[in-house]
Amino acid sequence: RRVGSILHFEYRIGPGTWESLHSEEIDGDATLEKGGIFASTPSALMARFEFDYFMVVDPASGSPALENLRITEVMYHPLDLGIGLELEFIELTNTGTSAINLSGISFESGNPFSELVFDNLEMSPGEVAVVTENPSDFAGIYGGDIRVLTGWPGGGISNGGESIVLVDAGGDIIHDFEFSDDLPWPVEADGEGPSLEVIDTEGNYNDPFNWRASTVVGGTPGFVPFEGDADNDGLDDAGEATAGTDPLNPDSDGDGALDGSEVVAGTDPLDRLSIFQLTEVTRVGNSTRATWSSIPGRRYTLQVSPDLSAGSWVQVGTVEASRNTTTLPHATSDASELYYRVVVE
Repeated sequence: RRVGSILHFEYRIGPGTWESLHSEEIDGDATLEKGGIFASTPSALMARFEFDYFMVVDPASGSPALENLRITEVMYHPLDLGIGLELEFIELTNTGTSAINLSGISFESGNPFSELVFDNLEMSPGEVAVVTENPSDFAGIYGGDIRVLTGWPGGGISNGGESIVLVDAGGDIIHDFEFSDDLPWPVEADGEGPSLEVIDTEGNYNDPFNWRASTVVGGTPGFVPFEGDADNDGLDDAGEATAGTDPLNPDSDGDGALDGSEVVAGTDPLDRLSIFQLTEVTRVGNSTRATWSSIPGRRYTLQVSPDLSAGSWVQVGTVEASRNTTTLPHATSDASELYYRVVVE
């Protein structure tokens, strides 16, 4: 790392933490022509050296995107819902403290889909957003609160794994890594419902042990971890202590719902049988009855959609629960196929 006329040699000891090995004063007009590794010993001996990577950084060529734009989640083989939805996505996060303008930043053609060049879009500090195969299908399943930057123009992410290359407007590589659907990569992400989530955004993206399968079916797109939330489940470590949950396990009871989501919904994050979900939808003639698990005193809103598309969800009604299960009827005028979901306040 060059700062003025001083060349610094550093090594990484942890995420975002570098320790100085040596610094050397150089001519202020000096430029780099060749680079390599040099080693010496007091006397001749057989030696072998190992290192992970070597880089020379020119501060003038740096950019917020190179420093802080990171891929944090990849849904490459979504669970097949049987209704033809296209739900592949890649999640991007601005890990820095300043805004990032995405203009000219691109995914290379074929790595993993057709070339995608971002327009003049801006991501705020800490913001999480996605690019997806089909923005309409994505919003129909995940709702409209997650920012979708754009849909890619063609192709898709291979179910068998492939390279993903993201470069900045100047052609400098932000990411260049290859994932796989074979062990030791998290195979649960291969069509079983979870996504791939990166563990250390400053770590090696080619290392399968730097990735984990999401604990939630469908992944966690748009999710911003709380500061002090070691397992990224939406419940900070102090809240974990209060709830008695495992601060290193995002789903302490293994029921498929994040601990933080269970606390918000009022269910018990330590009881795998206590989970907020639609349990039954029955239709007789022009009347549909939806039943879900509920917590007395909580308010719930039943919504309906004809096709899961963004903006198509309509409220059926809101009710305050008085029992452990709640049922709400919905009168329909025809026999068309409908989709239901419940939102808890």
